[in-house]
Amino acid sequence: MSTARVNDFLMLSKDRNMATSIPIVSDYVTGWLADILEEPATSIDTSLTLTGAPPGGCGLTSGSYQSLCNACENHFEINLTGDWRNKHSGGSIDGFISDVAALVPST
Repeated sequence: MSTARVNDFLMLSKDRNMATSIPIVSDYVTGWLADILEEPATSIDTSLTLTGAPPGGCGLTSGSYQSLCNACENHFEINLTGDWRNKHSGGSIDGFISDVAALVPST
């Protein structure tokens, strides 16, 4: 098999893993946020930033964001390094979910 075909296969496998991981990670993260924010999970606007103040963000404190990262690490058995956490702390909830899903091992 050519290198290009192997690369295509690997990308397809990663895409399949992302397709199955994103809903699982989304349910977990929105459920976690719902508990912290005392709102129904269905009312979590995933286009908001994690740590920004409302109306553009969901208003997590730095400590709450770290707790979310720790919870994701434990639940999905992944490692979110300090650099990873710093890079994603100001991003959207959607982006966080996608980037966590990319790290979740395929099942």
